[in-house]
Amino acid sequence: LLPLFAVDVAFFLANVPKIPNGGWFPLVFGLCVFLVMRTWMRGRVVVSEQMRRQERSVGAFLSEVERTQPARVPGTAVFLSSNHEGIPRTLARNVRYNGVLHEHTVLMSITTERIPRVPRGGKLKVAKLADRLWRVQVHIGFMERADVPRLLREAERLGLGFRTENATYFLGRDDVVVASPRGMARWRKYLFLFLARNSEFAGAHFGIPHDRIIELGGQVQI
Repeated sequence: LLPLFAVDVAFFLANVPKIPNGGWFPLVFGLCVFLVMRTWMRGRVVVSEQMRRQERSVGAFLSEVERTQPARVPGTAVFLSSNHEGIPRTLARNVRYNGVLHEHTVLMSITTERIPRVPRGGKLKVAKLADRLWRVQVHIGFMERADVPRLLREAERLGLGFRTENATYFLGRDDVVVASPRGMARWRKYLFLFLARNSEFAGAHFGIPHDRIIELGGQVQI
C-alpha cells in the first residue's frame, strides 16, 4: 500500500492550493454526507439496542403462553425481527394485548452478510422452537434483495411443514423519541429522527404484499 499512499499524498498536496478557490465546497459536502451516514448507522445501533431490551427469551415467552393460554386462531403469522435470538417484541405485544396466537407462528430474521451473494446452501436455516412455533434465519448478500414470500417458500422445502402463501406479516412501527442524553449528541438524535421518518417502508423493501401486513406500534426512547 505504500506506493499507492505516496501517489495519493502527492495528488492531495498538488490540489491544496485549490481549496480556498472553491475546492472547499466538495470537501464540506462530502463531510456533510459522511456525517449523515454515520448518524444513521449509529442511530440504528442505538434503536436496535433499545428494542432488544423489550424482547423476551424463548423460555419466558413459552411460560407466559402456558400460563395465560391465549386463543388459537387459524392461519400463519410471520413476525420479522432483526434479532435471531429471543422473541420479537411484536409477538410479545400481540399475545399480551390481543390474547391470541396463530395456528402457525414463524419468527423470521434477515442478516445481510459482507459478501455480494450467499450460496444457496447457507442462506436459510429452519428450526422448530416449540409446538407450532418456528424460527427461520436468512442470510443474504449485500447485492441480493430479501424477498420474504419467496424465502418462505424455500423454507417450506427445508422442513417448515406448512404452506405460507396466505400468511399474515406482523411488523413493528415504533415511534422514536428523544429522551436520554446517552448514546449520541442531542442534535444528532434529531437528525436521526428526521431520517427515520423519511426512510423506506419495510414492507416495500421485503416484497411483502401490503394487504397482508399488520403493524404493531410502540415507542422507543433514545
